[in-house]
Amino acid sequence: MIKQLTKLFQDEEKAAAALRIIETDSISVIMDHWAARNRARQCYSEPSYTDLKMHVLNAMLEGYGVEGFQIADGYTEKSYCSYVNMGDTYATTILCVGGDFEIGCWGDIAEKYNYDSNN
Repeated sequence: MIKQLTKLFQDEEKAAAALRIIETDSISVIMDHWAARNRARQCYSEPSYTDLKMHVLNAMLEGYGVEGFQIADGYTEKSYCSYVNMGDTYATTILCVGGDFEIGCWGDIAEKYNYDSNN
């Protein structure tokens, strides 16, 4: 994944920092970033680690926010695809699909799961 992150960020240090965020299970590592603290303040209930990580990654990529859509029945992270909005459906970005982090575009995931944003 580090090669894909380096290509996405076009910077080895930023890619390494993003990989640390993706791989950590430490809330203190996540909360060291201002975007995680800001997201936590916005939420009534405690956000998940994945949600916090996605908001940190959005800030690091200078994206347009974290968005997502349902890929399966239910209301868990396993039934959801969240992604950093980079302004284009087929722009390369960081996604969390069913709880697993990936590099790709959300348009391909939407097509795979037959997601229709008009419904």
